[in-house]
Amino acid sequence: MDSNNLKEIPAEIGTLSNLERLTLSNNRLTSLPPEIGSLEKLHSLHLANNNFTELPAQVCQLRHLTFLDVSDNQISTLPPSIQHLQKLETLLLLFNSLKQLPGNMCLLRNLRTLWLGYNHLRALPENFDWPSLIFFHLPMNTQGITPFHKFWTQS
Repeated sequence: MDSNNLKEIPAEIGTLSNLERLTLSNNRLTSLPPEIGSLEKLHSLHLANNNFTELPAQVCQLRHLTFLDVSDNQISTLPPSIQHLQKLETLLLLFNSLKQLPGNMCLLRNLRTLWLGYNHLRALPENFDWPSLIFFHLPMNTQGITPFHKFWTQS
């Protein structure tokens, strides 16, 4: 359903109980139906290049999600419920309007790849400690991000 100029997704998508990967990128979506949250086998969700201003709450109900791409939207904040995505390994948030990250995001202990470039971040959470991170991408944000120095000097 990628690149179809879609403005909405029908509620019937919730009946696709065996769906593992859903690509809805390059559309004109601003929201998702609540039924998306019932896709228990979904592990990969692509929502890049749409018109989301916030991460849809039902995304945080997808407990088996390992890959989430919400790049190229207008997301300015992430909900605290993002901590429920405990199996998440890759999170792509490039080209949004993020100014800060929720402190509890550090509870995503399986996160290996985090792309935060091209946002408006001024600071990272004080408890920014992700031993599982392998790739961290943070170019083109506001200079002087704190506690960036603390993150890189910990041993």
